[in-house]
Amino acid sequence: MSTEQTPKPDWFDRGTKLLTPIIGSLLVASLAIFGNKAITTYSSRQENARLITQLQIQREQAESDLRKDIFQQAIGSLLSEDELKSSDLPISKRLLKLELLAENFGGSLSITPIFTEFNRDLENLENSAGNDFNKRAQIRSFRKRLRSTARRLSSDQLSALAQQGTIFEIKVQLKPGGKRFADSSKDTIDSGDGEGYIREYKWPQDEAASLLSRLEGTDVYNDRLEREKREKGVATLNGIERHVSVTLGDLDPQRRAVSVTLEICWNPDEKKTRFECDDSRDKSVSRTFTLDYFNFPKINNTRLSDNQRFSIVLEEFEPDPGEGVLGFLEIAAVIFPAEYSSLRDRPSMQESVNLLNKVLSEQEPNDKEEE
Repeated sequence: MSTEQTPKPDWFDRGTKLLTPIIGSLLVASLAIFGNKAITTYSSRQENARLITQLQIQREQAESDLRKDIFQQAIGSLLSEDELKSSDLPISKRLLKLELLAENFGGSLSITPIFTEFNRDLENLENSAGNDFNKRAQIRSFRKRLRSTARRLSSDQLSALAQQGTIFEIKVQLKPGGKRFADSSKDTIDSGDGEGYIREYKWPQDEAASLLSRLEGTDVYNDRLEREKREKGVATLNGIERHVSVTLGDLDPQRRAVSVTLEICWNPDEKKTRFECDDSRDKSVSRTFTLDYFNFPKINNTRLSDNQRFSIVLEEFEPDPGEGVLGFLEIAAVIFPAEYSSLRDRPSMQESVNLLNKVLSEQEPNDKEEE
């Protein structure tokens, strides 16, 4: 008698066959849900980014249109033939239009000629006023307001550039009346008309000499003098070391102007420079110009190598501060990267090529190290 054993059912295999389609359907549905959610989120982000970009473009366009209207109104009315020929136009209105132009476009337009011409007109009006004290006083107040507007604009630009560059300041005492420089190593307040005053001031040489006047004649004087001159006159930006020498000449207290001779030298090979530009390898920039309140650093600057700029600003010229007090002259200078200058002062093609070659040469050693 033979007995047959009935095979036990494989519940795991049956469960697997039964649950596989269900699990697969759930996975497909989950992927579809999450995929749809991800696509929706991505599309929403894309739409938000597009809307933000569009709003930003529209805002910039509206601001550009507004600035264009302000520019047309200000420059058009300020220089229109009718207003230039009109003698009845109040000076305060013309000054207001110039202030509006300076506040909105001072960093992108060269408005120095407008300031200079306006100041010349006011000077002529003051001279033609004769003995009319009230009229002369009123015109002087307008000239003071004009200089204040220019100083505020140049100070704002200088503060912005100083954050990206290297700045140094020069302060010189003046003879009462502001026509000659005071020798700070001597008592110039009670001295005679010519004693203790000089017609030309050299920075940083004269400033360093005045600080070390008590050591003059000693053995350490020359070494300390050279050290002081280097500490004050050498500026370094992005690894480029330059020596700056400023010579102040003729003073014009009436126009608040001073003659400036500027010399900047550096060694392009060693990226260092001596105190004097006396080496044939040194490169130098030399300029002579008249400095007044109407020189603005973003616009009026000197081109240097390695895509850098130099600018010098007259901050204060006070010829007669009061009885028994010397007048003074304050000047600030800054070396800064060219990309922070005005839009009209873009790098030349050769400067752009040199800058690109410099970047590529700096990247080559890193690429070789990675290999």
